[in-house]
Amino acid sequence: MKSSLIRMGIGDKVSYNSIRGEFIPVKILDMVLTPNGMTNPKLVCLIFAETEDGRHISATSDKFFPLDSEEYPEFYPSVHLCHLSD
Repeated sequence: MKSSLIRMGIGDKVSYNSIRGEFIPVKILDMVLTPNGMTNPKLVCLIFAETEDGRHISATSDKFFPLDSEEYPEFYPSVHLCHLSD
């Protein structure tokens, strides 16, 4: 990863930090913004992904990381905000 100003989306390959602490390459299938739970209304992004052997996993976005071997498009939040105003 050359910069933290990147955008990842559906179909991109990323790394998933599993419960066992293993980093597993996965492909993003979907992302959903949702409350963290009944007692915690803070919004979190849930990522649904597929492992190389076909298993499906889901976890909050803090468990996923860009892969050094992948190229991701640049993303500048202020530029994106300006485009939303157009």
